Amino acid sequence: MMQIESLIIYGKNGKVRKLDFKLGEVNIITGISKTGKTSIAQIIEYCLGSKSCDISSGVVRKYADWFGVLITFNYEKCFVARKNPDIDKKFCNTMYYEISKDVTIPESVNWTPNIDNVEFTKVITSRLGIEENIHFAQSKTRDDLSANIKHALFYCIQNQYEIANPTFIFHKESEDFIKQAIKDTLPYFLGVTNRQQFILKQELQELKRKLLILERKEKERISIDGGKNRALQLLNEAEEVGLVSSSNYAEDDDISTLISIIKKIEKVEIQSISQHFVNEDELTKRQSELDEKHNQLSILNQKITDVKNVIKLTNSFTNEKAEQKRRLESLNLFNKLTFEDNKCPFCSQQVDTMYPSFISLRKALVDLENNLSNLTTNELPLHDYLDKLINEKQNLTNSIVILENRIKAIQNEIDDMEVYKDLSVRRGKVIGRISLWLESYKEEPIRENEKQKILNEIEKKEKLLSEENTDEQINSIMNIISKDITEWAKELDLEYQNSPYRFSQYSMTVFVDTEDEGSIPLKSLGSGANWVGIHLLVYFAFQKYFIKKNRPVPSFILLDQPSQIYFPNDTNTIDWDSVKKIYSFIHRRVKEMNKELQVIVVDHANFNDDEDFIKSTLESWDESNALIPLDWIKK
Repeated sequence: MMQIESLIIYGKNGKVRKLDFKLGEVNIITGISKTGKTSIAQIIEYCLGSKSCDISSGVVRKYADWFGVLITFNYEKCFVARKNPDIDKKFCNTMYYEISKDVTIPESVNWTPNIDNVEFTKVITSRLGIEENIHFAQSKTRDDLSANIKHALFYCIQNQYEIANPTFIFHKESEDFIKQAIKDTLPYFLGVTNRQQFILKQELQELKRKLLILERKEKERISIDGGKNRALQLLNEAEEVGLVSSSNYAEDDDISTLISIIKKIEKVEIQSISQHFVNEDELTKRQSELDEKHNQLSILNQKITDVKNVIKLTNSFTNEKAEQKRRLESLNLFNKLTFEDNKCPFCSQQVDTMYPSFISLRKALVDLENNLSNLTTNELPLHDYLDKLINEKQNLTNSIVILENRIKAIQNEIDDMEVYKDLSVRRGKVIGRISLWLESYKEEPIRENEKQKILNEIEKKEKLLSEENTDEQINSIMNIISKDITEWAKELDLEYQNSPYRFSQYSMTVFVDTEDEGSIPLKSLGSGANWVGIHLLVYFAFQKYFIKKNRPVPSFILLDQPSQIYFPNDTNTIDWDSVKKIYSFIHRRVKEMNKELQVIVVDHANFNDDEDFIKSTLESWDESNALIPLDWIKK
């Protein structure tokens, strides 16, 4: 059992404001607006380790220095105090706590802080009796979740804006991810899941992890060459973050040598380094080199194409040239023509003078004979030239591949730098990839029966977990809780009170199953009276079950203004009978629990003619009396 014994405010003026609560009973604080009623729930939740301070800005935050709560368990008490954060801060982790059988409330801030909110959450979770537990998320988009005191408080508090909400029932359910957290932890708080299941699920998760690794090894069982390429890529990445030097390995090293170097990198102890910047100039330089090499490759390809075309044309021209030479030689032109002095080269008759045209003709014939001869004897070694170009292309292609690997490694490092600002984290990521690869890339063969053995173990444990019939157990408990809700609906005079009410753990809401209109959800019932009533029914039904089964949930309910819907601007129209039904319902439930349930209510309502209400009222607040004493406030 865990209940609230006292709420304490230590003022900045050195004074102390203490508000004591009765255990196992109804505690009512009634008063007008702006007297600090809503801050009570906010202070309790803040002191119990909430991540942020939701205490409203105003008088309470302005004049308080520390907030404190005295908690009572079965055999011991816990005093916890938490510093009021500066007005522009959302929280303060500074806390002090003391646990013993006879702990007393300090009269002043005479302590030294000894814990923060994270550690205190663990302490109070353990004291509450919440065992080691975990909900394994079925979706990869969600993390596994362990239930703690913060999840237990979802069943204990109803703030002013929550108690009449037609869409959400539980505390903070409207906030991001909270509804799913309630669904995930509810089986534990109901007692459906236990430590044995927790151990089984842990073992199952470990077996599935081993199976995943084994399947990855099967998929990544690659050739030695493939392994070498991946090893070189990892070494390039390691080099970029300073884990290895390029002088420690070479592109032509065998796979076993590269793996031995990688294994040494895996064992490197990561040192924290505040700043490190990737040399982007190196990337620019490498990319420029790559562009240049692609240009060279393009030129080489064009040259190779041109040379092949020349060879093709040359073969054709050589054949034609040989043919024309044979034709000229068949005419015996070169032998017949003579150029003796004073004779015509064509008819050999005597002439008085050698004409210039004869001289030119002789020169042309000599040049023609020489050129025909050169075409035969001075052809270029085109085939040798083509082979040279092809070799150059192969070398250039290889250098491009190496350069692209280097650029990819640099780009991977730049991508990592955008996400991880600290070099030590980026080194850790590279080492993580190396470890994963080494774990998957094994030289020894996988035992044939290893995978089947893991599959058999998984099937065995899944069968054990399925035999627990978790869903069936929860459905059974929901039937018990729904039965109480249905019976109590008549006391609050809710709509469809003669039809069965049903709480659904899937939708996290209440349905009324009618014969004529079918199943009607809470949000479709209409009327604030129905909304408030169902919130009260659900909270008391859940608390009744938790207490009966001795589940680790604080046994108190804190309600902020349950009668708010009955307080319109015109006070003459207040439905006092309906408000009285709410308080009569609360008193009956607490009496039935026989001191095992504490209820704290802050409200506007005040009944001077109701004996139970008067007995339960701790304080009535107005302009002269409030949570923060009037004499604290500086005029």
